[in-house]
Amino acid sequence: SLLSKDFIQARDAVHGDNGILALLADGVRSDGLWHEGSFGYHFFAIRGMLPSLQAIRRIEHEADFSTIVEMLKAPYAAMLPPGKLPMLNDGSEQDFTGMLREVYEHGIGLFRSEPVLATPLLIWGRGNTVESVLYGPNTLQNMEWEDIGSSLLPDTGLACLRSGPPQQRSLVLMDFGPHGGHHGHPDKLGLTLWLQGQPAFIEAGSIGYGTDLYRGWYKRS
Repeated sequence: SLLSKDFIQARDAVHGDNGILALLADGVRSDGLWHEGSFGYHFFAIRGMLPSLQAIRRIEHEADFSTIVEMLKAPYAAMLPPGKLPMLNDGSEQDFTGMLREVYEHGIGLFRSEPVLATPLLIWGRGNTVESVLYGPNTLQNMEWEDIGSSLLPDTGLACLRSGPPQQRSLVLMDFGPHGGHHGHPDKLGLTLWLQGQPAFIEAGSIGYGTDLYRGWYKRS
């Protein structure tokens, strides 16, 4: 919009009713998770916002984007032993060891004063996509990560109890609401259980929206 000198549209993209700041204010819960309670859609939103934030930074426009930092930190609370995230509600599986590394390269490149955003990169290695090369920092020196203990996302309704070392961890993750909604599932007290680093039972997530099994099984309680 700025290149075409459409300054009104450029301003609306940030400050308008459907701009990025409005999306952050209306779409993110107080604990940092996207309102649909799905990690697939959580990162779907983040992936759309980060390139816009790169453009905004380059024109030196000042606005408060600290909510994006909280969005990047919140999923740590639900991290499973192999670096994956639970398949809560609708959405695809998200994996810190692979596809999410480029997101955190982008994030730590934008918010260098938040070293906790480098956690997935310090544990599982740097990203290797074009985005990682373009937007990631040159080095992660002087950055450290701390192991994650039991955690709670109270507004989303997600609690995780952990015990044992990271590679042989036992945990139970409890999804206690809110429930329903467009991409939500109406189940209550959904459980994910890992015993000594191995899955005992997990949430089913979802499949293609056009199949009978989606509404007849995956979206049921």
